[in-house]
Amino acid sequence: MSAAATGPDGFSQINVIFQAHDIGVYRLRVDYDDRGIDNFSFSPNIIVISHRA
Repeated sequence: MSAAATGPDGFSQINVIFQAHDIGVYRLRVDYDDRGIDNFSFSPNIIVISHRA
């Protein structure tokens, strides 16, 4: 799990690093508080087709 700060435009101000250990299809789940309500959204699919040995 990682935390990221967003700017006034809603975009992340820092990089988020994703490291897959296996080939597959992944999605990042982002949990956030918007006007006092807990919300979540998912990234587009991240497709890992090979990995370093």
